[in-house]
Amino acid sequence: MKKSDVVKMFLTFSAVLAVLFAGCKGISLDSGDSGSDCSVEYGSLSIAKDINRSMDVSEINKVKVTVSGTGITVPLTAEGTASGGKTDITVEKIPVGKNRIVALQAYNGANEIEGAVMYAVTDIKSGHNSVAVNWTTSKRGKVYNALLAKGVDISALTDTDKANLE
Repeated sequence: MKKSDVVKMFLTFSAVLAVLFAGCKGISLDSGDSGSDCSVEYGSLSIAKDINRSMDVSEINKVKVTVSGTGITVPLTAEGTASGGKTDITVEKIPVGKNRIVALQAYNGANEIEGAVMYAVTDIKSGHNSVAVNWTTSKRGKVYNALLAKGVDISALTDTDKANLE
């Protein structure tokens, strides 16, 4: 093999690597995933205490938060204690994206309280995010949750689409 052929092969290989790494900025080798997903931006989400979130709270002592949306294959969850119907919970490592569905399920100990679930829809940006979850936000959240269950790409819905749902 000629020296010029070796140089050409090296330059070709280097160009291919440069294109791959430019397309997948910030690849993590220790993330535990297969490495096929180039998306590495994540955000967190805090569920703040909300005075508009009301239900019979005497039996609620635990809340489970579930975040789902287009591109989230396994919904993300976090649990926390509740007092007086209020809780502060943060869900970590949520993939950045539009129209993430947040569901709050109330529990009495280990038992899910039937019908005691509220929803919200929010965009997740890199870094810390927050959302209020109450009966008002549940209207839109339930619709988005039903659309997602039917396979609709809810991340493509616009702010105008959101406004028209009310």
